[in-house]
Amino acid sequence: MIRVNLFAILAFFIIFSNFTNAQFGWTPVNVGTNNNINSVLFVDNNIGYASGDQSTILKTNNGGINWSILNSPVSTNFTGICFINLNTGYIVGEIGRIIKTTNGGLNWNILNTGLNKNFYDVYFSGDIGWVIGEDGIIRKTTDSGNNWFPQASGTNFVLKSLHFLNAQTGYITGSNTAGNSALILKTINGGDNWALQYYPSYYSFNDIYLPDAQTGFVVGTGNGTNGLVCKTTNGGNIWSFPVQNITYTLNSLYFFSSALGFAVGENGEIVNTTNGGNNWSYESSTVTYSLQDIAYSGTALFAVGKNGTLLKGKKATLSNESLSFLSGSTQKTFPLNEVSLVQAKEGKAGKWALAMGGGCLGIGVIVSVTQGGKYNEVSGETYDTGTLLLGSFIWAGIFAAGGALIGSASDHWQNVYISKATSMLKNFNINFGPSKYAKLNLGFTYRF
Repeated sequence: MIRVNLFAILAFFIIFSNFTNAQFGWTPVNVGTNNNINSVLFVDNNIGYASGDQSTILKTNNGGINWSILNSPVSTNFTGICFINLNTGYIVGEIGRIIKTTNGGLNWNILNTGLNKNFYDVYFSGDIGWVIGEDGIIRKTTDSGNNWFPQASGTNFVLKSLHFLNAQTGYITGSNTAGNSALILKTINGGDNWALQYYPSYYSFNDIYLPDAQTGFVVGTGNGTNGLVCKTTNGGNIWSFPVQNITYTLNSLYFFSSALGFAVGENGEIVNTTNGGNNWSYESSTVTYSLQDIAYSGTALFAVGKNGTLLKGKKATLSNESLSFLSGSTQKTFPLNEVSLVQAKEGKAGKWALAMGGGCLGIGVIVSVTQGGKYNEVSGETYDTGTLLLGSFIWAGIFAAGGALIGSASDHWQNVYISKATSMLKNFNINFGPSKYAKLNLGFTYRF
C-alpha cells in the first residue's frame, strides 16, 4: 500500500504559491577580490574601471562580465575615479594619493599635490581637473595633473562628492566630522568662488548628481541611519527634501533623466524612482554589504561595495529623453515618461519541476499499468490500479516540488522595462533575450 506524506504535499503547494512573491535582485559578479570597492565607472559599453581599498584597481573589457586586477604604484585606499577617454584616467585615495594612467591602466604615474590629506573624489574635463577631500580641501589643475593649486571652499567639512556640468559649473557635497551638519557648494566660475549652503539639521550628504542644468539630487542621511534625498529644480538655488525615511543611509546615485533614477546605500540597499524622487521603490540586491557607488555603462547599471561586491543590473539603451530596446527583431523606443519598470525572471524552477515531476509521473503510470491487479505475496494484498495511479500523481507532485526548489535556487530576478501605452494583459509578451522587454504593467512577473 502506498503511504502519502501529507507534509510533502503541503510543501508542494506552498512552494508554487510563493513563486510570484519571490524577492527581486541584481546579478552578482565575481571580481576576484574581497577588498572593499568604493568607486566604479564605464568609459563605453565595454570598458569599465573600479577602485577600492588596499590599492585595488579593476578593469573590464567586455561590459562587466569579467574583471582583471591591475597593479597600483602606491599603497592606499582608493576612494574616487575618473576617466576622460579610453586610455587616460585618474584615481584618488587616502593620504593625498593621486595616480594617472595614459594607456588604459597598464601603467600608472604618481601625481603630487603636496598634501597628505585624504581625497574622496576627482573630476576631469580635458586638461582641467579637481580633487576634493577632508578639511574642506579643493585642489585644481589646468595641465592634466602636473601642477595643482588650492581653491578656497570656505569650510573645514569633509568634502565627499564632486559633480561638474561643464568646466565652469560644479557642485560639491559633504559633512562635518562630528556628523551633525551637511553642506552643498556650488561654483559658476570654475571653482574660483564657491557659494555655500549649510544644512545643520542633517547628518551627511554623500553624493550629488544633476541630469540636467536645473534638476539635481543629493543622497545621504538625516540622522545617521535612515536615507534621505534632496532635490533642486532651479540649478541648486533652493533644495527641497521630498524623501527622508528610506530604510538605510544612501551613498550614491545615478539618474537617466529628471524622472528616472537609482540610488544605493548601506545593507545592500538599492532604490529607484520614476517620478523625480517623490517616491522610491526598493529592489533586492541579494547582498547585505554596504554599496558605495553606482554607474551606467550605456547598456547596464553597476553597483559596487564592501567585501568585493559588484552587482550588474538593467540592460537597455537610455538617453536623457528615451528608452530603446530590442523586442524580437523590432527596435522599440519610448519617451521616458511612458516607461515603467517591472521585475521578472525566466524560471529554471518550472523546467526542473516539469522534468522531475513528469518523469516521476511517467514511471508511476507504467507501474500502475503493469502492476495493477497483481498479487503481492509478501503483504498478501492485491495491488489496486486506482490506488497506484493516485499515488503516482501524488509522488509526481512531491518530485516536482523538489525540482522547483533546485530550479529556484539558481533563478535571478531581472529588471524589465515596460511601455505604459501597451500595458494590457492580452498583450503579455516578455522577451528574455539580451534586451529585456515586457508589455505587462505589473510590479513583477514570473515565466516558467
